[in-house]
Amino acid sequence: MLAATTKPPTIGEILVRARHDEKAKSDVRFPFQTSLVETTPNEKGEFSIRNLGPGPYRIEPKLPNENWYIRSITVQTPAPATRPLAATSLTSANGVLRSGIALKSGADLKGIAVTIAEGAAMLRGKVVAEKD
Repeated sequence: MLAATTKPPTIGEILVRARHDEKAKSDVRFPFQTSLVETTPNEKGEFSIRNLGPGPYRIEPKLPNENWYIRSITVQTPAPATRPLAATSLTSANGVLRSGIALKSGADLKGIAVTIAEGAAMLRGKVVAEKD
């Protein structure tokens, strides 16, 4: 049996998605607005998603390998005098994962950090219907 040779995934293979949270109460949507916008990080790991309308969004990184997992998604809180027009209470490590990000019209939110790690656990199984 030949051993599989795999090269480690690179940052550029990750897709960062901003999905409009349809279930949450939101502002009026613009006609050009789509529910999913995605981008790839540059070689430094930086990403930018533009032309999002107002409303709640979920950040959904799509990782290139099942051995990677999302450790946290955080937003750096700026000083109160320069706080952007974005949702508050996003400073906890899991706050963005749970509640998403609420953007106001004209907001420019910076400082989102998606931390990924290698070594994800996996469960496998089978679901079987009970026979009468």
